Amino acid sequence: MMQTAFETAEPGKAASCFTENEAHVWLLDLDLHEALLGELAGLLTDADRRRAAAFAFPHLQAQHVAAHGQMRRILAAYARRPAHALHLCRTPEGKPFLAPDSTPAFNLSHSGGLGLLAITHSAPIGADIEQIRYSPDLTGIAQSAFSCVENAALAQLPKGQRTEAFFACWTRKEAVAKFDGRGLGLDPASFTVPVDPDTPSGAARDIVTLNSATSVRIFDVSVPPGFRGAVAVPPEILKLRFFRLPA
Repeated sequence: MMQTAFETAEPGKAASCFTENEAHVWLLDLDLHEALLGELAGLLTDADRRRAAAFAFPHLQAQHVAAHGQMRRILAAYARRPAHALHLCRTPEGKPFLAPDSTPAFNLSHSGGLGLLAITHSAPIGADIEQIRYSPDLTGIAQSAFSCVENAALAQLPKGQRTEAFFACWTRKEAVAKFDGRGLGLDPASFTVPVDPDTPSGAARDIVTLNSATSVRIFDVSVPPGFRGAVAVPPEILKLRFFRLPA
């Protein structure tokens, strides 16, 4: 898959050209120097800082601060409110949203040293990024979480492609589940996404139907080597634009 070109931009500039039928996807670097981490920590709520402190290892604490601090900084530009004044809430199923009116809509994912933040004006959205890592348990995980069609497609691939294909499928399914917002209320084996890992960057995959009223368009996001990324949006979102913060 070709590398996505992430445009370096300040959040205010990206937000100024935001349209109703597009989603903005931000790639976040989570391995930051101490001074910047301190600045980002100042944007977090006490609850955010408690969640960061709950991680057992310092590097995980730092990555949580980096992900959520940068998320607040970016969302502030789209919401036109100070970062510290953003009021983030969760649905009963656990999906975060901006109070009081859920605009802009957003979804955050992070893994390893990278994060993805996906934003729309108000349409539901889901994002997932995963660090690719081999595990002998991947087949067992797939059998419990993937549909029969997905497992059959995975088994047909050469062994050397199965780890990449597993994470391609996993990120697509996670993005759809986070779009849906029901959390554990959505059986991951109840819907099918493509398994093929070789897709054009930013190209929409097949539309997935969750029920008679809900269809989802999946976009693969070509993040740096060693990771997989995907975003799920409703069919009215026709375009994704990709950004990253200045170094």
